[in-house]
Amino acid sequence: RKYKINEAVTRELIDWMLGVGIELEAEKIELCQDPDDNYVIGLAKRAAKGSKVFLVTGDKHILDLKGKVDGLEILRPGEFLRLSE
Repeated sequence: RKYKINEAVTRELIDWMLGVGIELEAEKIELCQDPDDNYVIGLAKRAAKGSKVFLVTGDKHILDLKGKVDGLEILRPGEFLRLSE
């Protein structure tokens, strides 16, 4: 399912991410068969630094890890959007 988000809101979100983002090296993770998925999870784990972060994805393999990775709240896009309602 595609989510229609206002272009101005999208631009604002991208600008915010660019303003607060930092460059990280991914933690070495081997939880998925797909190395790209492991890389994404490794980046999110490194970003968490002991706290909890949201990993928003539609990737089935990453979604299969919901509740199994410390420090990560893995959500579908719709679940994440409903948090602000």
